[in-house]
Amino acid sequence: PVGEPPTFCRRAEPQTKEMLERWGAWAQEAPNEVGGLMVVPCGAPVNVIFCVSADASVVPQEKLKKKSVGSSSSFFTNPMKWSDIPGLCDLENDTFGGSFRIGGKNLRLMDYHAGAQTYLVPHQKPGHFYEAAFMLPTMTPEAAEVMARMTKTSIAPNGKCSLLVFMFGGKASEASNEATAIESRDYRYWVIVEGSWEFSKDKAVNDARKAAVAEWTRKVRLELAPHGLKESPHVFEGEDEEGGTGLRKAFVDSNIDRLLALKDKYDPHNTFPFNKILNKEDGEEKKD
Repeated sequence: PVGEPPTFCRRAEPQTKEMLERWGAWAQEAPNEVGGLMVVPCGAPVNVIFCVSADASVVPQEKLKKKSVGSSSSFFTNPMKWSDIPGLCDLENDTFGGSFRIGGKNLRLMDYHAGAQTYLVPHQKPGHFYEAAFMLPTMTPEAAEVMARMTKTSIAPNGKCSLLVFMFGGKASEASNEATAIESRDYRYWVIVEGSWEFSKDKAVNDARKAAVAEWTRKVRLELAPHGLKESPHVFEGEDEEGGTGLRKAFVDSNIDRLLALKDKYDPHNTFPFNKILNKEDGEEKKD
């Protein structure tokens, strides 16, 4: 089931900080079956999306009846109340410190790709972006303060930028860091700094807009660095900038060796070159 995205109205920076702290505290203790994210746009109301597994032992399946095929909402089901799912009833009216809450009273079962992903479509329209991503171990008051301050309209380069704070942990955290080549399973949040700007055909204007967004993206990351920030192994333009600590630092030494060994075994000719962390620095085809 996916929670119909509630919008939490905020009026000031302290309110955004409180919302991040309270949501972070809840996410820290949430059951492993629960996931979601908080979208913090620059100068706009905060949006939160919750997801929970459809495990029959957790979610009452008799509530989840399919609507007629052919309906525009064929992947949606009869709505469920938050109180229908153990452990989530306390979220039915929680505003996480916002002025008030709009919507988000029900949960619905839906297909992930045809249903849940559509909630991200408004945030993933084609455009011009400069992004970075990293992980945080906890949502400290200091980290929440940085995120709240950096999304103020007086600091952000425009209203198109935002922070996407995803819940980490969950079932993946049940495995140890040494169990697989992907580590950092004890980190609780993944933050995407989504810098965007309105394209201009005037090259000088467009370059200036991009530069302002890039500077904001770097500053967010640098200000969060003292609060446990760790690079994540993703390929964003902002990851290659001087402000970052390098993609390879997203892995411990032993784990990067294991990843490179898998790369050499299954892709010796670099057929899949997209992820820079596993490629030669010159980008050329690997030789036998």
